[in-house]
Amino acid sequence: MTIKFSKVELKAFPKLELITAGTKAIALKGSDYEGLEGVVTEVKYGTDKETENETILDIYVDFEEMPYASIESTHPHLNGTGISEVICGEDELGFKFEEEAPFYTTADGKAVCPHCYVAMERVTETQEDDISWNYVDGQYVKENGMGSSNGKRCDQCDGVLDDPNEEVFAY
Repeated sequence: MTIKFSKVELKAFPKLELITAGTKAIALKGSDYEGLEGVVTEVKYGTDKETENETILDIYVDFEEMPYASIESTHPHLNGTGISEVICGEDELGFKFEEEAPFYTTADGKAVCPHCYVAMERVTETQEDDISWNYVDGQYVKENGMGSSNGKRCDQCDGVLDDPNEEVFAY
């Protein structure tokens, strides 16, 4: 079923049309399921929605336990609640719209930090330039060398963002 979103909905969340069954998802910071990854199994819109949440979509996700620990230890606040067929809104998830994408992306287009699970409003990078002044023809001429960088980092947690091909954070 193809969903026909309004212009207002697409302006707020331009990636809505890409959210389909089979899309990989991750729960964002602040969600009860924060950091859990899973797969979208179903998407409901309009009168088909089962919840009365003030979201555009009901997105059903089958989350997976983290590979290094049980759900009881990573998310004790769930008190044994299942992690299958969880209904989330578009504002609670990041998505892998392309298998090889370096980051999950929110429905409004922001990259998700892989360390703290926030939709990043800002990414920072501190650069240090090697500057030299070479004496040429009776005067000093400034030249910029290679320099170095501390890497692109999440503005919230300072985690380094691995984007080796500069697909997301290009100069």
